Amino acid sequence: MTQEKLNAAEAAIISHQEYLNDTDWQVIAKYERGREMPSEVAEKRAQAVDEINRLRIEAEQLKVQLEVEQTNIEENYGTIQEV
Repeated sequence: MTQEKLNAAEAAIISHQEYLNDTDWQVIAKYERGREMPSEVAEKRAQAVDEINRLRIEAEQLKVQLEVEQTNIEENYGTIQEV
């Protein structure tokens, strides 16, 4: 379950990053040529950045949780082997 959540978070990060990559030219055009960027693009880019930041924190927490789960499995496996 935790691994699936981590995979979903990482996939969402990639998706948001792809959107940012696809719209970078609009930011460049705004700052280099003074071209207006549609407000919906600016808003969606800001949301993507916020979501990436949130998902990165979530992913780090899930990685720690996975490590704990793996340690518990290994400890329980050792206990079973001793019995």
